[in-house]
Amino acid sequence: MLSQVKQSRGSAFYALKNNMMSDQKGFSLIELLVVIGIVGIITSIAIPAFDTMIQRNRLKAALQSVQDDLQLARTQAIKQSRNVVFSIKRKTGTTVSGDTWCYGVTVNASCNCDLNDDGATTDSTCEIKTVSSASFVGARFRTDTVSNIAFDFRRGTTSPAVELPFSSSSAYRSDVYIDTAGRARMCLPNPFPTGEGMALPKLANCT
Repeated sequence: MLSQVKQSRGSAFYALKNNMMSDQKGFSLIELLVVIGIVGIITSIAIPAFDTMIQRNRLKAALQSVQDDLQLARTQAIKQSRNVVFSIKRKTGTTVSGDTWCYGVTVNASCNCDLNDDGATTDSTCEIKTVSSASFVGARFRTDTVSNIAFDFRRGTTSPAVELPFSSSSAYRSDVYIDTAGRARMCLPNPFPTGEGMALPKLANCT
């Protein structure tokens, strides 16, 4: 009798186990293909947006660096009681689509932030400070003109007002404007140039 009960329980256990295993179903091939397709669509949307965000942030960082070091040049002029020059240039022969540029700060009438014009700054003649575009990959200085902005030691003023144009490889556009009082700020060109991309958000017009 006892053996029959054990056999009956064993049979019931195996039957239950078999029923549970039969209820467990995997993904079909169609379901897997649908999931892969959805992931592919999301990825194709997210990656370009992420790249654009990175380029926008690098452009902002470049603009902020230029603005801060223009103020540094102004402060040093007043502090040292002698004129200080902020000099910025793009590598000779590169176009606006190139991103090799540099700037420096000096007490001389001008300086070369890249003496050999090779993108390096180890040979700079700017003795106070030198910064290379290598720190801001994708940020572009949009003019061939070498800008030497001199700050007067008496009041930290400069003349004339200067607008330094920048853009990113993801087609954002913005400038750094230095007024005659020597104040620098990030801003948008006015009027905004046609065909030069999107305005960097949350900035006012330069003039």
